[in-house]
Amino acid sequence: MAFEDAKKYLPTPEKPVAQPKEKPQPLELGRSMTFNGVVGRPSLYIPTKLTNPNSKAISVHLRSTNPDFHVRSSSEDIESTHDGDNTADAFVSYDPRHAGTSRGVLEIETGFTGEAGPQTHQVLELEGTATALEHLTTAPADGSPRAIPDLDKQPKGMSPRDQATRDLDAASGLADTYRAVVGAGDAATTDMFRKIGDLTTEFGHRVEEWVHGELPKEEEAERSPAWKALGKLVGLGVDKGLELLEVGTIATAVVGFVADQAFDAIVDHGLEDHGAKAKKAHGAAAMENGAEAVAAVSSRVTNRITPLAVRLATTRAVARRLATADAMQREGVAQAKLHTGSSYEHVTTAVLMNDFRDALDRYNDAVRAIASTFTQLPSSLEKSFDDLRMNYLKMRAHKSSDMTYRIQYFGTWDLGSEASNGRETVRMFDPVISGYSGLSEEMREFVVHRKLSSFADDADISVQLECKQGGGVMIEKKVGKEPTFNELVGNAAIQAAIRSPQAVWKFLEEHVG
Repeated sequence: MAFEDAKKYLPTPEKPVAQPKEKPQPLELGRSMTFNGVVGRPSLYIPTKLTNPNSKAISVHLRSTNPDFHVRSSSEDIESTHDGDNTADAFVSYDPRHAGTSRGVLEIETGFTGEAGPQTHQVLELEGTATALEHLTTAPADGSPRAIPDLDKQPKGMSPRDQATRDLDAASGLADTYRAVVGAGDAATTDMFRKIGDLTTEFGHRVEEWVHGELPKEEEAERSPAWKALGKLVGLGVDKGLELLEVGTIATAVVGFVADQAFDAIVDHGLEDHGAKAKKAHGAAAMENGAEAVAAVSSRVTNRITPLAVRLATTRAVARRLATADAMQREGVAQAKLHTGSSYEHVTTAVLMNDFRDALDRYNDAVRAIASTFTQLPSSLEKSFDDLRMNYLKMRAHKSSDMTYRIQYFGTWDLGSEASNGRETVRMFDPVISGYSGLSEEMREFVVHRKLSSFADDADISVQLECKQGGGVMIEKKVGKEPTFNELVGNAAIQAAIRSPQAVWKFLEEHVG
């Protein structure tokens, strides 16, 4: 009892009062939307902007109360004002089923994203006026674009009703034509843009792999037995090799321990990569040149594609406006004249047709230019890669002695015999290439397939020609030097000497590659 009495004097804890959840502020909406249309022909989707004034992101749900109006949104969520991207578009298409006026509303419900709080409900009025044409120009059964009528060339001696019917029929087909031309073109062009990006990225990866293939490799597995080290010593030169071997021999004769250390020193010296500095410099140069090549290609592609993308977007926007807002305005005028039977001037509709045709032509030109770029890109990237590898070979040939390779060509030179009908001809056989083992496998493969004119700056070349007129010619081209005759034999020597080595070499480059 005492406890029960005491409870009367104890404070009773208050139950927390549930705070109402915050309701989003209404969106800022555009004006009510008005459409003109033709029964059985849906219009393009027309946008109206939705702006979120809240400091939190909201989710958006759209619904039309009239089935003549179809609604979709550019985004299910609209970011907050803090994020700066707080707008989205609601798209409405008018697809009337019956002639006359249709009215409805676009219902917009919003709530804070991820929260189960109260919703804000708003409406935007929709109104459309539809006409049922007696002689609709049906769209082609194969899905091809509708032919755009040339109203300027059609007879003018028509009643106002016939003119209005004809012009209304013409204007109402623009939306279908836009879908057929731009819809299909946009899908193909988007795919081309994606593939252009993939090709450029792939080029960068290919250059990166090539650069790392040229860098010196220092792997423990490459260490060899002592006899291989001695073989490398011989490669250093007889004097240097004997000197080091002698040191090892003396040490062996004195103390076995010292001998072992000396022999280890010989092995280490033999395995040492004496061109490591040069190779590292070449690797760094390859990496720098490779990065420059990738950057140059990316810049060139961007400079080519960006204006085309801008042109594409501009022409698409113009064609879209002409197929919707301008066409609907002309439809409205034609419908009014159709019902009243009053005088009707069709010139503005004819101008609309011509402008729309021009807009689609410009759009197609932009798509063709992008397609041309996409077609030319693979060969352009391959040429850029070839240029990079050629520049790398030239750098190594001029700045280092770790790679001096030699090319030997053999061929026949006909100065104009009966067999060649008096024409001067040259036939070359596959070149023999030596001294390029210091290159990676990929670079050796690249060297084998180069042309004579490409070798001139980074290899020593000799060309031995046998002449049908008797004798032969040997011409040599050293790196950084002019070609010279090494040997002139027989009747052909006179012709070769008259031309000079430079002229003969130019002739070979033009006819051999």
